[in-house]
Amino acid sequence: MPESMKYLGQVDWARLFPAVQQMRDAIAFLQPGGSPGPAGEIYLSWWRSVERPISVKTLHRTLPDMDADHIATWLDAAQRAPVPRAVAVLRAVREDRPRDVAAAVILGNAALAQALGWTHILPLLALGLKRGDSATVWSSSARYVS
Repeated sequence: MPESMKYLGQVDWARLFPAVQQMRDAIAFLQPGGSPGPAGEIYLSWWRSVERPISVKTLHRTLPDMDADHIATWLDAAQRAPVPRAVAVLRAVREDRPRDVAAAVILGNAALAQALGWTHILPLLALGLKRGDSATVWSSSARYVS
């Protein structure tokens, strides 16, 4: 990881973003054998996606219900500049899996990180999004992909 990005691991993201705190708490207070619920599942997906270097194997571990070949195809299909590449992956995943916003954003972040030469995913594309923002984001993203 580049030296300039190492401090990001020291940021208390849960304190900065209350939704992250709710997701973290869903895992922290989980009883053995219990279900983490939707928020906890999203938190676990993000945790798995950022803890290891980007690879199809890591992303398949993060998103086990997705086929590894599909993940590889999505990441390889969009060979463009960083932002258009990330948007193309977001849109491709959303077209194939319209209800799986978390997977689309994780894979979009993976495409962005790869295009920038980073070894790890940073959750940049979803910062500041609220529950109702997804329709607006997907419809307005067309201008970034030519």
